[in-house]
Amino acid sequence: MTWRAQYTVVKAAPGSPQNFGDKVSLPTEALLQLGGHLRPDQPLQLRIGTQGAGGVGATVRGTLVACGVLDFTAAEHCVCLPVWMLAALGVKEGRRVHLELTDELPKAESVVGRVTGRVSFEKLNPPDACSAVLPLPPRPTH
Repeated sequence: MTWRAQYTVVKAAPGSPQNFGDKVSLPTEALLQLGGHLRPDQPLQLRIGTQGAGGVGATVRGTLVACGVLDFTAAEHCVCLPVWMLAALGVKEGRRVHLELTDELPKAESVVGRVTGRVSFEKLNPPDACSAVLPLPPRPTH
């Protein structure tokens, strides 16, 4: 499955739900080009990379971002990216990025998290208050 394109980056509007996800908006022309690659049983999976020799797989910064497609409403020759994705790629609005359709994306092997604030679990009233933080399994009835 081969589909590659270059588009000019446009960032999603501030406060847009698109900024909180991993999907991009493509122009209508992309839908027409992708027509033969659409499969109802599988979502479109893309890799986005910065300009480099050899296309998406060989980027200058070595940075690739995997994403899905939200819709086909972006302006002609443009791709609308969430703000976090621009930062991850190290690109600014108006720059060009390479997009490539892929069958397979690597699965995550680990997740690293960090505490961003203090939460006092002693002040929570288990199990009611904790259920909003950590879902509890249903209790068995005898």
